[in-house]
Amino acid sequence: KFLIHGSDFDITLNDLELFDSKLTNNLRKMLFTPGADDLYLTFENLKENGENIDVTDENKHEYVLLKARDILYTSRDKHYQALMEGFTMVDILGTHLKLFSHYDLKLLMLGEQHITSD
Repeated sequence: KFLIHGSDFDITLNDLELFDSKLTNNLRKMLFTPGADDLYLTFENLKENGENIDVTDENKHEYVLLKARDILYTSRDKHYQALMEGFTMVDILGTHLKLFSHYDLKLLMLGEQHITSD
C-alpha cells in the first residue's frame, strides 16, 4: 500500500497485523478493555506535545491509529521514498505502479512464501 499510495490512505489494524500480529492483538485488547489510563502510555512521538498527553479510554482509538501509522509508515518514510524513487527511475514502471495491489507488489518483491519439503 505504501509504495502505491504513499501516505495518502488510511492505515488499519489489518495492515499492522500483516507486519506484527502480536502487537496488533495487544492494541486490539486495549481498544476493547477499559482502563487505558492504567497503562501509563502517552502520545510521545505520535503527535505534537504528545509526551504530555496521556492515553485514556476516551482517546485510545486515536492512539491506536497513530501508533499503527507510526510503525508502518512514519518511521519508515525514508525507506519508502528511496524505493519509490528507484521504481520511478524506470519510466514504464513508475507510470504503471498504481495498477498493482499491495499483494501483487509483495509477490513481485518477495516471491511465494510457501515452503515445501519436496
